[in-house]
Amino acid sequence: MAKKPKHEPEVAKGEVVPTTDPVIRALAKRVAYKPDFGERIFDVMINGNDVVDACDILGWNRGSVYRWMREHPEFDSWCARAREGLADYKVHEIDQVIKKVTAESAPADRVKLAGLQWRAEKIFPKKYAPRQHTELTGRDGSPIQVQQHTIIDSASLDPEQRDALRAILLAAQAQPEGNADE
Repeated sequence: MAKKPKHEPEVAKGEVVPTTDPVIRALAKRVAYKPDFGERIFDVMINGNDVVDACDILGWNRGSVYRWMREHPEFDSWCARAREGLADYKVHEIDQVIKKVTAESAPADRVKLAGLQWRAEKIFPKKYAPRQHTELTGRDGSPIQVQQHTIIDSASLDPEQRDALRAILLAAQAQPEGNADE
């Protein structure tokens, strides 16, 4: 029995369609780095695609992309800006969902919004993560008080040191409470 050829999707000239075949994805060609790759991945990512999708669309091996980030600072910089753009794109998607919410779609839209918000926070936390401000104070808002205690093992002191310690403690005990520093 002859195998039926797989249906190939209609593709406009110049359009790149990501592959869904896991074997092809795993064997994505390893490509030597070129200076224009930063701009190429940027253009793909700012249109809503993460690094994994961008690698599929561009036909690049993901390991190569991460290596390029490590070895080529300009490529890493393009990718960082692309992640910012991707986060902005996710916020744009949030705005689009909000504009289209109806009473019937609200429960499903709530789930979509939570997912999109989570993605924006994780992609670019500096801009989209909730701000937390933590203040530490003492009792009733007063400054924190730090107490330092020194423990002396008198058994480890020689007789002269024990006598000196005894004299200091007796003198401190004899002083009134307010004059300890004098």
